[in-house]
Amino acid sequence: MSISKEKEFEIRAYLSEDLATRNRAIQFFDIIESTDAENIVVNFANTLSISRSFADEYAKRKRAFKAPIREINVPTNIQKMFDVVNSPAKKKQVVNTEKLKIMML
Repeated sequence: MSISKEKEFEIRAYLSEDLATRNRAIQFFDIIESTDAENIVVNFANTLSISRSFADEYAKRKRAFKAPIREINVPTNIQKMFDVVNSPAKKKQVVNTEKLKIMML
Protein backbone atom coordinates (compact mmCIF):
# COMPACT_ATOMS: atom_id res chain seq x y z
CA MET A 1 0.00 0.00 0.00
CA SER A 2 1.40 3.35 -1.06
CA ILE A 3 0.77 6.55 0.89
CA SER A 4 0.86 9.66 -1.27
CA LYS A 5 3.15 12.41 -0.01
CA GLU A 6 1.31 15.73 -0.04
CA LYS A 7 2.78 19.08 0.97
CA GLU A 8 0.87 22.30 1.53
CA PHE A 9 2.42 25.70 0.85
CA GLU A 10 0.70 28.77 2.26
CA ILE A 11 1.73 31.21 -0.46
CA ARG A 12 1.34 34.27 1.78
CA ALA A 13 3.91 32.87 4.23
CA TYR A 14 6.48 32.43 1.47
CA LEU A 15 5.83 35.64 -0.46
CA SER A 16 3.28 38.24 0.63
CA GLU A 17 -0.45 38.92 0.71
CA ASP A 18 0.02 40.79 -2.57
CA LEU A 19 1.38 38.56 -5.32
CA ALA A 20 3.24 40.73 -7.81
CA THR A 21 5.92 40.24 -10.46
CA ARG A 22 6.87 37.31 -12.61
CA ASN A 23 10.12 36.97 -10.65
CA ARG A 24 8.28 36.28 -7.39
CA ALA A 25 6.29 33.48 -9.07
CA ILE A 26 9.58 31.98 -10.26
CA GLN A 27 10.96 32.19 -6.71
CA PHE A 28 7.86 30.46 -5.34
CA PHE A 29 8.15 27.60 -7.82
CA ASP A 30 11.84 27.23 -7.00
CA ILE A 31 10.73 26.57 -3.41
CA ILE A 32 8.04 24.10 -4.49
CA GLU A 33 10.46 22.26 -6.78
CA SER A 34 12.81 21.62 -3.86
CA THR A 35 10.28 19.25 -2.27
CA ASP A 36 9.89 15.56 -3.04
CA ALA A 37 6.12 15.58 -2.47
CA GLU A 38 3.96 13.73 -4.99
CA ASN A 39 1.08 16.20 -4.60
CA ILE A 40 1.31 19.93 -3.96
CA VAL A 41 -1.38 22.09 -2.36
CA VAL A 42 -1.07 25.87 -2.63
CA ASN A 43 -3.14 27.67 0.00
CA PHE A 44 -4.16 31.20 -0.99
CA ALA A 45 -5.76 32.03 2.39
CA ASN A 46 -5.47 35.72 3.31
CA THR A 47 -3.98 36.63 -0.07
CA LEU A 48 -5.33 39.99 -1.23
CA SER A 49 -4.17 40.60 -4.80
CA ILE A 50 -2.32 39.17 -7.77
CA SER A 51 -0.74 40.83 -10.79
CA ARG A 52 -1.32 39.55 -14.29
CA SER A 53 2.39 38.84 -14.71
CA PHE A 54 2.49 36.77 -11.49
CA ALA A 55 -0.64 34.83 -12.51
CA ASP A 56 0.72 34.19 -16.01
CA GLU A 57 4.08 32.90 -14.74
CA TYR A 58 2.37 30.81 -12.03
CA ALA A 59 0.09 29.19 -14.64
CA LYS A 60 3.01 28.55 -17.00
CA ARG A 61 5.15 26.95 -14.28
CA LYS A 62 2.19 24.93 -12.99
CA ARG A 63 1.62 23.40 -16.45
CA ALA A 64 5.30 22.41 -16.65
CA PHE A 65 5.53 21.05 -13.10
CA LYS A 66 6.14 17.34 -12.59
CA ALA A 67 3.55 16.79 -9.83
CA PRO A 68 -0.12 17.75 -9.57
CA ILE A 69 -0.75 21.16 -8.00
CA ARG A 70 -4.07 21.98 -6.37
CA GLU A 71 -5.11 25.41 -5.12
CA ILE A 72 -7.31 25.98 -2.07
CA ASN A 73 -8.88 29.07 -0.47
CA VAL A 74 -8.50 31.08 -3.68
CA PRO A 75 -10.21 34.49 -3.37
CA THR A 76 -12.62 35.42 -6.18
CA ASN A 77 -10.44 38.23 -7.56
CA ILE A 78 -7.43 35.93 -7.78
CA GLN A 79 -9.45 33.16 -9.43
CA LYS A 80 -10.69 35.66 -12.02
CA MET A 81 -7.11 36.63 -12.87
CA PHE A 82 -6.17 32.95 -13.28
CA ASP A 83 -9.19 32.54 -15.57
CA VAL A 84 -7.99 35.49 -17.67
CA VAL A 85 -4.44 34.20 -18.12
CA ASN A 86 -5.61 30.63 -18.79
CA SER A 87 -8.18 31.57 -21.43
CA PRO A 88 -7.07 31.57 -25.05
CA ALA A 89 -6.07 34.99 -26.30
CA LYS A 90 -8.47 36.60 -28.75
CA LYS A 91 -6.50 38.63 -31.24
CA LYS A 92 -8.19 41.65 -32.70
CA GLN A 93 -7.98 41.83 -36.48
CA VAL A 94 -6.35 45.10 -37.43
CA VAL A 95 -6.92 44.97 -41.19
CA ASN A 96 -9.77 43.17 -42.91
CA THR A 97 -7.89 41.49 -45.76
CA GLU A 98 -11.13 40.44 -47.47
CA LYS A 99 -12.09 44.07 -48.14
CA LEU A 100 -8.58 45.17 -49.02
CA LYS A 101 -8.12 46.60 -52.52
CA ILE A 102 -4.70 46.55 -54.11
CA MET A 103 -3.59 49.56 -56.12
CA MET A 104 -0.83 49.49 -58.69
CA LEU A 105 1.25 52.66 -58.87
